[in-house]
Parts: sequence; C-alpha cells; structure tokens
Amino acid sequence: MNLVKGAFLLLIATRTTDELLVGLLGRADSGVTLGALFNLMALGLALASFPYLRRTSIAIPVVIWVPYYVVLILSFVFVSASPEGIRLFLSTLTFPAIFLASFLLLRTREDVADLLLCIILSSLIPSLIFFVQLALYGLSNRYLVMSTFPHPNELAFYMLSVICATLYYKSFGLRLGVLHVALNAYLALLGFILVATQTRSAWLAVAAFGLLYALVVNRKLLLMVPLVPLVLLIPTVADRINNVDSTQPVTFEELQRGQVQANSFVWREMVWARGLIDSQDDRVLGKGFGDFAKNARRFFAGGAGGDDESIGAHSAYVQALYETGYLGLFSYIWTYIGCAVAIVFAMRRSFYLGVIALGFIAANLIINYSDNLPYYLIVNWYIWAFIGADLALRTRILPATIEAERRLRASAAIGSAI
Repeated sequence: MNLVKGAFLLLIATRTTDELLVGLLGRADSGVTLGALFNLMALGLALASFPYLRRTSIAIPVVIWVPYYVVLILSFVFVSASPEGIRLFLSTLTFPAIFLASFLLLRTREDVADLLLCIILSSLIPSLIFFVQLALYGLSNRYLVMSTFPHPNELAFYMLSVICATLYYKSFGLRLGVLHVALNAYLALLGFILVATQTRSAWLAVAAFGLLYALVVNRKLLLMVPLVPLVLLIPTVADRINNVDSTQPVTFEELQRGQVQANSFVWREMVWARGLIDSQDDRVLGKGFGDFAKNARRFFAGGAGGDDESIGAHSAYVQALYETGYLGLFSYIWTYIGCAVAIVFAMRRSFYLGVIALGFIAANLIINYSDNLPYYLIVNWYIWAFIGADLALRTRILPATIEAERRLRASAAIGSAI
C-alpha cells in the first residue's frame, strides 16, 4: 500500500506539469489521449485503495457521492446518453476517485502533510511558466498567459486550491523554520498570479475565503483590509470589474444581429435565461447530461458571435439544472455541502484547519455560480484531494490518534498504580 500511496502523491505533485505532455502529444491514432491514461490511473488508484476498506468506514464518501452519480445514471437511462454526456461522465468519475484515494490512502498526520506539500510543489513549474509567458506577452491578452492550463480561469481556480493548501499546511503545527518565511513569500507570488489571471469569480472567491481566514484563523491579517481597495487601482483589475454591468441595455435580438456586444455578465444572464426557458418542461431529470452546449446551438443560435459550438452554461448550477433537473442540481451541490456537514460535525478535532477547509468549500461554491467548474478536470482533482485529506484527518486519523493516546495514558496509570 505504500507503493499505491506513493503513486498517488506523485500523481498529485506532477499532474499540472504532465499537462505539457498532454498538449504536445495530442490525440493518438487510436483516439486515446495521454489525458485519458491519467484518468485511468486515477480510477486505478481508487480501486487499489480498496484493501483499506477493511479498516475504514466509507460511509462519508458514499453519502456524498452516490446520490449525484445515481442521478447521472438515471439521466442516461431515461433522458439521453449522448457521446458528449458519456465522455463528461467518465471524466467526472475521476473526481470521487481522487477523493476516495485521498480519504483512504492517507493514514497518518504525516501522510496528510505530504499530500499538502505535493499540492504546493505541483505549482512550482506552472508558476515558472506563467512568469516566462508574462515576460514574453505581458497582460494585454490574458489568453497568452495561462501557464500549463488551457484557460486562464482554470489557472486561477487551481491557484486558489494551492493558496488554501499552503495556508492549511502552515496551520498544521509542523516545525517549519525557514520554510515558514519561504511559504509566506510564495503565497504572495501565488496571489499575484491569481490576480493576473483576470478571473473575477476567483477574485470574489479568494476575497470571501480571505475574510473568513482573517476573522477566525489569523486576525493580524485584518490590518491589511484597508489596503484591499488599492488593488482596484491596478488597470487590469479595474477594467475587468468595470466590465461587469448587469444593467447594460441589450436584447438577444440585438445580440443576434450583431448590433451590440454584451459584457460577459449580461451575456451569461442571457444564456442562463434562454437555457432555463428551453428546459422548463424537464425539471425532474433535465434535458440530458452533457447536452447543454449541443442544445445551445438551437436555443442560443447567433448569440455567440458565430462560435456557437463553444457555448457553455458558464454556471455549474444552471448547467446541472438544465441537464439533470432539480435532482441533479441538488445532488451536485450536495457533494460540497455534504463535505461541509461532515467537517462541521468533526470541528472539535482541529478547529482552525476545519475553518480553512470550510472556507475552501465556500470559495468553490462561489466559483460554481459563474463558471463551468465540472469541466475543469485538473482543478477538480486538487479540490477533491484537498477535501478528502481533511476529512481523512478529522474523521479517522485524529480520532485514532486520540484513542491511542488515551490507551497509552490508561496503561501508564495502571503501571504507576501497580
């Protein structure tokens, strides 16, 4: 099992860099990509962790993940089993696989610390590549500065995971010495990268997380709150925020005729409205998993400026409601809320680490509102590896440690009495 755990940690430490190979090699003649092989590896690691089931209850992973995948299977059986939906299903199946591997394979506090360190190390090469791209292209075109990721939003959401994992690692009670200073400097670097991605939902998510962290975990950071408005003076930040105007007077007909260009938020609202109208008679199991983009070519024809095939919901919640109905929406949200509930019930075991984990979940719930998070495979791997590790720590590792210490004290007391 040490070999399996080592393979899992290695995969987490290198998956962002492996994406360079995925891009270079592309699709093989057989149609099997290197990315698909990594997905199979994730599923294989989850299966290889099953021997630990004899010593560990998997009630938490089952309660969290099974409802969502039952709904997806029902959607395939009773609504639609399109090739797009099947491909997306196989991709998202790696999310509970990574969660389960993290939950089962990490058996000690040191294992959890190793995973957190692997998440941090996974960002070194992507960060270096980002600054090389920044030196070459500047920030005038955000799509030229996105490191190893196919979209700057994915880089931003991944950076959020690394930032939270770094803060979690720093709060773990380890003797870090000079590494503590290095991690603080690295956090500033990660924060700069996240801001430079120009991803507004990530800014909002990290602001919400940072406020919770400052209020509960480290109140010294509240002294920096007056400096936050200075960020708005950065031209790229100001331009991106000014581009969000929900009152822009634009109609879909004007958009179709090319008479006006909607800002990104108004455009999203149009996509959401027309998608929900199209699915209003299919609220139980939706229109079919993975079918939003395909159907959008019909209900949003012309609204993407000629690039209709790339239309996505740009909201995990709207997409879940459209494709899988209320059952799919509620079960998808439950994957996050269920984890939060499990953390809350075990908050007395390492309270501050629990606050960081809850803040991380809240941040990702914010991101889901305006982005297609289920499509960002690598980002989800780091999300669920992190959450799985926290739940392993507080539901299994710490209780076992506390029980072992209790028995040791009891034995010492008996020995002293004798």
